Amino acid sequence: MTTFLRLVTLLVAALVAAGCSSDAGDPTVTPPSETAAAPAPTDESSETEPDGTQAEGLEGVKTYRDLSQDHVPGPVSYPQTPPVGGEHADQWLNCGLYREPVASENAVHSMEHGAVWITYGADVDPESLRSFAEQEYVLISPFEGLPSPVVASAWGVQLTLDGPDDPRLPLFVETFAAGPQTPEPGAPCDGGLGEPEGGAASV
Repeated sequence: MTTFLRLVTLLVAALVAAGCSSDAGDPTVTPPSETAAAPAPTDESSETEPDGTQAEGLEGVKTYRDLSQDHVPGPVSYPQTPPVGGEHADQWLNCGLYREPVASENAVHSMEHGAVWITYGADVDPESLRSFAEQEYVLISPFEGLPSPVVASAWGVQLTLDGPDDPRLPLFVETFAAGPQTPEPGAPCDGGLGEPEGGAASV
């Protein structure tokens, strides 16, 4: 009798276990939802730390990729202040020192040719930047709404600076004026628009 009861008990347990495993209303693994929210995208595709262009001591440079080189008429709305590239006017701006704001669309064309565009705020004396204007492929002008007293930009790269005496400024110019990021190397930074003070003839 004891053996019979053990068999009955094992049979009942097996039936109960089989019923639980086939119960569709009580799944043991929940499949991932196809509509689950994906992780928020980062902006690394448009703004990243530079690769291969970071000189020693040149911390803080931001790099922007996939910039249009199209010529367009009229004003352009740029996402950076000041712009670092993108659509621009069909005429470039002569390199040198300007004491009045210049058209971003022409300055961007100059950067396409290899210019470093040094922009300064209202509290900065442009004379403190004059020495840079004597170098090739350097454009200097005031710009409203800068995020720092001085901003140095070249095609696809930008650095905010504490002022004209920031030691990173000459290093930025040395690295990026007609540097490896230039879309049209060898193109001129003179013979275009504007009458700047100083300015070295491009090569």
